[in-house]
Amino acid sequence: MRQGESDGLAVVDITVAVTGQQLSQLRIRIAGQPLGGGGVQMTSSRVTLGSASNPDQLQGRVTALEGTTVRARLSDASGTTLTLVAQLLLDESGNVGGSVSVSPSAGR
Repeated sequence: MRQGESDGLAVVDITVAVTGQQLSQLRIRIAGQPLGGGGVQMTSSRVTLGSASNPDQLQGRVTALEGTTVRARLSDASGTTLTLVAQLLLDESGNVGGSVSVSPSAGR
């Protein structure tokens, strides 16, 4: 996990290797106004999920951010859409753990 600032916005960039899955590369980037007690009020996001050889196979945006639970809607070049839910565990040194689930989205 990396945190920084760009144009006065806080940027949180989380890269996760999802073990035991074909789609094993997950990246979540959230930008927004920094909050006083920590965290970010999201104004933009980008989420990618893919394999080691094609890490941007599925792309999309965060649809809900609730504490350390991130929901996103992703799609691929053929129009297949998926819903991703990542329940993240972040430690003080910036390491990320947790669980990730992906399911077909209703509709396109």
